[in-house]
Amino acid sequence: WLSHAMRETFSAERLRGSVEAHLLEKYDPAIAKESLEFLRTPLGRRMTQMEIAGGSPELEQTLSAYADGFQTHPPPQERLKVVIRIVRAKNVVPTGVESVAILTEPVVYAINASTPPADQPTHQDVAKLLDGLRKELREPLARAILVRALYAYRDASDDELGRYAAFLESAAGQGLHDRMNLGMLLALREASATLAGRFGEIFQQ
Repeated sequence: WLSHAMRETFSAERLRGSVEAHLLEKYDPAIAKESLEFLRTPLGRRMTQMEIAGGSPELEQTLSAYADGFQTHPPPQERLKVVIRIVRAKNVVPTGVESVAILTEPVVYAINASTPPADQPTHQDVAKLLDGLRKELREPLARAILVRALYAYRDASDDELGRYAAFLESAAGQGLHDRMNLGMLLALREASATLAGRFGEIFQQ
């Protein structure tokens, strides 16, 4: 039951539909035009393909070995700096931290539904718990994201990385990713609320 509920609630089609709806709602012709012009260039397509390949969940063991190699062969400082610029410009770490908090919330409330009312934590208690989770996650998640980014862009030249960072830091790049990140968080929150309701029904039964 849980596997079915997770697949249905967090399906790629459902999440993508929510993100697309948010992008349409917040549509800005200037941002869209400039973003598409860049993303359709050879560099834009190349970086996108690198990100898709580097985002595969099957890479965990590869990434672990890749990170271990930094002890003897650390990445050049200039390259590290530009990759950090890319990660920051895309606002990946705060979005990732908030995503985990959103996905944790229905589990907390589902557990609440199975306990006597007198023992249930308050909304303030849950908020405090989630804030603590965010703080604990930030540093390890930032490290993991940086390693994944360094791996994903490993075949890109320094010039390509610099030009990509410049686009991401531009008004169009910031506008595009702000809308995409917010759309994804809203989609996750909607799906999370749906799953929390289903959890509650099962625990009550």
